Amino acid sequence: MKIFLVEEKIYRGENPQGYDDLLRLRDRGIDKWLHIENGFQRLFRWAFGAQDWQVRLGCEYLFMPFSNIRFPQQYVLEWCARRIELAARSQGGIYVCCKHGKDRTGVTFAYWRVTRCGWAPERAWAEAQSYGMHKFYLWMGWEKKFLSMLKNKKGV
Repeated sequence: MKIFLVEEKIYRGENPQGYDDLLRLRDRGIDKWLHIENGFQRLFRWAFGAQDWQVRLGCEYLFMPFSNIRFPQQYVLEWCARRIELAARSQGGIYVCCKHGKDRTGVTFAYWRVTRCGWAPERAWAEAQSYGMHKFYLWMGWEKKFLSMLKNKKGV
């Protein structure tokens, strides 16, 4: 599992594949896991991970349903950005992931960069693409929707 440091105490990557990956996260001081995945995938693949994370490791599991097809509504991105912001101010760190750690995670961090770090939307989108965002999402118009959503947005 690849783990990328975004900023101090803020990490991103792909879904953990088992208990050893969860231990690696905890060993880095990460005590919150923000899992952005569609509900079906969560129910059938990740129930073990959330329970291990919370019960056996004593960490916090956060989940936001997030389609891998439709561009998210702004309230979804805002909820995720707020969780990242709160985690950055807390004692431990946060790990944000989707299945591959590229597409939904990329859009989430692009939104966070614009609204919390004051980045220009184009710069934030370029960073999202630098992590390997699949071309499918460009074809689906996600870049245009993202830039339109944030065209007049300034960092807070």
